Amino acid sequence: MPPKDEKKPEGEVGFCRPPKQHQFQKGRSGNPRGRPKHKQTITQIIEEVLLDPIGATLDGSKERVSPYKLILLTLRNQALKDGDKRAARLLLTCLDKNREAIDAKQANPQLEALFDALKRGPVE
Repeated sequence: MPPKDEKKPEGEVGFCRPPKQHQFQKGRSGNPRGRPKHKQTITQIIEEVLLDPIGATLDGSKERVSPYKLILLTLRNQALKDGDKRAARLLLTCLDKNREAIDAKQANPQLEALFDALKRGPVE
């Protein structure tokens, strides 16, 4: 074993010391596979599923609609046609939570009546 104070020559080739002319090849990345992509969280997966438009038949014509809209339409239909009280309560709760956004867009007397009914109490 050489003494520690002895310096090795600059051009020495050996283990972990490739020849300088071949050490870095032109046009070749030092990280050929690139940075690994991060895994999606459950929140990102849910957002992707609920924001991706799907094909649905509305009023006899096929359209690409957001799943949020389909869920609200289904709740509306269950509340009105089937008389489902839980669907009506859930729909009114969604409306109440988004009341500021709806009010900012337009003033609608029918929605005001729904909000007043919601304030009076649950649908029995």
